Amino acid sequence: MRTGLIIRLAPFALMTACVTINGKSYPADTRFVADVECQTQESGQNLRVVVNDWKGRALPGTKVRVVQEPNGAIDTAVTDLQGATIFSLGADTWRVSVWFPGYTPGTLSVQIDEGQACVVSFYLRFSRQIDASFLVD
Repeated sequence: MRTGLIIRLAPFALMTACVTINGKSYPADTRFVADVECQTQESGQNLRVVVNDWKGRALPGTKVRVVQEPNGAIDTAVTDLQGATIFSLGADTWRVSVWFPGYTPGTLSVQIDEGQACVVSFYLRFSRQIDASFLVD
């Protein structure tokens, strides 16, 4: 008669509960990822916002809103076919918000200094919840 011990291990993916966004792993509760890159540039267009899904595919038609902190000046735009839009803003801190139907909205603050241009890249995850709060001023 044979006796033995059988141990069943949960698959590794279930034990590490993470999500992959743009090829990088993040905790499972990560709703969006945003990167900011700023460099010196003499141009009136100083903020470029790029919006992609979690796999890095462009999300054209994404609503983008920038709000000056703390003064409250607002500018809005919609991304082009490459998922990008450009703003000409004053040197200050700006809150950048993006919204696309069916995806988790994202918000990030960025400091733009005089003579500087910044690129903010958002990677949004699909969401089953509808969040229309972005549409309310």
